[in-house]
Amino acid sequence: MGFYKDVIAFMRNFFSGGLKDNSHLAYGFLTGILHVAKESIFSGLNNLTVNSILDEQYNSYFGFTKDEVRKMLEYYGYGDKFDEICEWYDGYMFGSTEIFNPWSVINYVSENCFAKTFWQSTGSNDIIGEIVGEANDEITENIYKLMSGDTVTSYIDIGVIYPEVQSNPYSIYSFLLVAGYLKVSKVYPQHDGNYMCDVAIPNIPLPQYLQLILLRLGVLVYCFLV
Repeated sequence: MGFYKDVIAFMRNFFSGGLKDNSHLAYGFLTGILHVAKESIFSGLNNLTVNSILDEQYNSYFGFTKDEVRKMLEYYGYGDKFDEICEWYDGYMFGSTEIFNPWSVINYVSENCFAKTFWQSTGSNDIIGEIVGEANDEITENIYKLMSGDTVTSYIDIGVIYPEVQSNPYSIYSFLLVAGYLKVSKVYPQHDGNYMCDVAIPNIPLPQYLQLILLRLGVLVYCFLV
């Protein structure tokens, strides 16, 4: 928090030197959740291709597919756990491919198929808490609907960046989508090349996790009272 512009300035110089001006590099591959090009990090850098969560190309390479998970469970003698692992770690959509959270699946099998939120300890939820804490009453009510299993229809900007979420609270759905807290249930392509989407929570742990964040902020009080 508070270092966003400094980090962007550093990363702009870092990537320009490492990718554009590096004569020893033939091909660079970057992963992340936010659209780096929108911040002009890659100003002057050519031949940059971005594949987002809504694109079809490479959509099966962002995690484990159902067939891969089923084979993994059968290999380790846990074939009867397929329904449970689907409830906990399935539900993410990349393009038209259903994807499991790879980190959670690996840890689930490693710990004798005891289900829990393995990814919760891998990072801080401070940014999510800050963004949700600024939500207006309408958005807060929609978040509660999502946690209850309903869908919400919203404009989705895959190129959303952190400052935009602060200035436009309705971009929270885009941010939560690319951060892995929501999934796309249905896509309505627009003539301008953008998307309207039905979004929902993908699996069991996420409603509990989001509710914990909101309760810490006191945000859910409105939803419970109305």
